Amino acid sequence: MLISAVELAGLQLPKLPNSRQGIEYHAKKNNWPFEEVVGQARGGKLKKYLVSALPSEIQAAIQEKQAATLLAKVPMLPAEVKKPLRQNKKMRQLGLIPCEEGLARLDDRQTETAHARCAIVAYVLPLHELAGMPIKKAVAFVAAEAAAGRLPEDVAKLIPLANARNNGERSLSEPTLYRWVRAYRAASDSMSRLLALAPVKTREKTPLLAIDWLPYFLMFYQRPNKPTMMAAAKKLAQWYLEQGKIEQMPSYDQIQTVMKRLPEHMKERGRRTGSAYKALLPYIDRDWTALKPNDV
Repeated sequence: MLISAVELAGLQLPKLPNSRQGIEYHAKKNNWPFEEVVGQARGGKLKKYLVSALPSEIQAAIQEKQAATLLAKVPMLPAEVKKPLRQNKKMRQLGLIPCEEGLARLDDRQTETAHARCAIVAYVLPLHELAGMPIKKAVAFVAAEAAAGRLPEDVAKLIPLANARNNGERSLSEPTLYRWVRAYRAASDSMSRLLALAPVKTREKTPLLAIDWLPYFLMFYQRPNKPTMMAAAKKLAQWYLEQGKIEQMPSYDQIQTVMKRLPEHMKERGRRTGSAYKALLPYIDRDWTALKPNDV
């Protein structure tokens, strides 16, 4: 890659003079290698300097300036129009669904978030594909520009939506952006990219009353001898085995997860008695027998 003194002066780099004459003097003094390009100057030859041979800090500054200029000119990517793909027999056997069906299952927020992420990635890729910046460096550059508040307004306003958080987080972390870029590049078309970048819905917890095995587990856990969860789980496994329903036995991890959701007074029912158990209750059982009518 070659660059002229006029182009260097136009970049207004902090480590270099801001005029053509100043750049040429600096280049001559530091013996910068150059090539003379025929037919691009008044005298018939234009001196251009080899960027790869310049000092590393100047190379980095040139690349960042060019990247910032390029970012300001990057338009939104147009949506690709593809013929809808129908689910065939092989796809049904493998449990696969066409992208169109997958997109149809997304709610409005998931779709908007996916579009926002695609748009942000679209500002990263030209730095790699057009400016020649390594992909990780391009990601780091855009993340730094976001942190400094230098991204174009139409991109910056997409960050809270792309983060898909309820707190409206406006920062853009480098690892997150790199993950989006990798998912985007791995997809083959615009619909696949939207599906790849759509946030996964938070799985709703199963209501405690809908957990079939919980009452049977508590039958072994809520005992005065205070068995451990592991001991109660072994008793439950033995009970399921005797009932011929061992396939319904939950894993120990499942038992631990559900037990963490149970209020303390529900877990300790039968394990504690008297005042020790009443102390766990969310209310205080008061004795009103000593009061006469109208005392309260």
